Amino acid sequence: MIIQPLPPIRRAILAINPLSGRFRPDILLEVERFFKDNGLEIKVVANFSALKDMDFSDQDAMAVIGGDGSLNLMINIIGPGTAPICIIPSGTGNALAAELGIKPGNPLRAASLLFEGALRTVDLGRLDGRYFLLVAGIGFDGAVAARITYTQKKRFKLGGYALGAISEIFRYIPSPIEVRTAHGIYSGETVLFCNTKVYGGPLSFAKAALLDDGKLDVVVFKKISLLTGLLYLMMGLGFPHRWTGKYLENFKSPQVELRYQRPVPYQMDGDYYGVSPRWVEVVPRAQQFFVSVT
Repeated sequence: MIIQPLPPIRRAILAINPLSGRFRPDILLEVERFFKDNGLEIKVVANFSALKDMDFSDQDAMAVIGGDGSLNLMINIIGPGTAPICIIPSGTGNALAAELGIKPGNPLRAASLLFEGALRTVDLGRLDGRYFLLVAGIGFDGAVAARITYTQKKRFKLGGYALGAISEIFRYIPSPIEVRTAHGIYSGETVLFCNTKVYGGPLSFAKAALLDDGKLDVVVFKKISLLTGLLYLMMGLGFPHRWTGKYLENFKSPQVELRYQRPVPYQMDGDYYGVSPRWVEVVPRAQQFFVSVT
């Protein structure tokens, strides 16, 4: 784990995503006032697309009020390593914040890390040129993300993904995915690429994943059906099992090539992005985040 002490933070951009699952205007007002009361020169950005044309050379940090999808969008707009990021979690899922030890529900505690925290340097994943922070999923995982609407996320939070998975398991038609690595070739019907242990809610399929080990944890689900879906659910919840190897492969790799027989949907950090990516790789030590020193 790479932890560094804080440099002086005098100027920062406060970016918000008003569409994130748990965002409220009063959070923005509270955080902005807190920063100014602590002598920080703050610039508020409410439209992420405006970040493309901004000059970050005179900014010491970025604070982001949003969830995992907001962070994914922002890093892909400004590029990794442009500025250290302080996460103020307010999304449908706040898995990266949880992985970094930042709890939702206390925005000022999260904001205070700009002054009394430390910096942790972490890896990112990259899929056909686009970055992800947590997990990319190809196959059934992508089909569920494609089905979930913004309204469902807003109304049901993480339960929207559960409802989408239940609906999709009865209609999804799986197709083989070939996973090529330097140490072997694997075949399955859904594949996860995990930069973190957390997958979604209480589920974890890569308990050995680390944010800064220079590798992605690759999970290959060999068969997708109602029966195997229930088995995978039990695995993800941590129930003891003897099925790894028969239904699932799990290994670490810095880079993977993918091949398909027909188009297969994929998601990154919970959002649908398209079909049939070809390359997935880790980008080591790509981004700094503010974390607690306790």
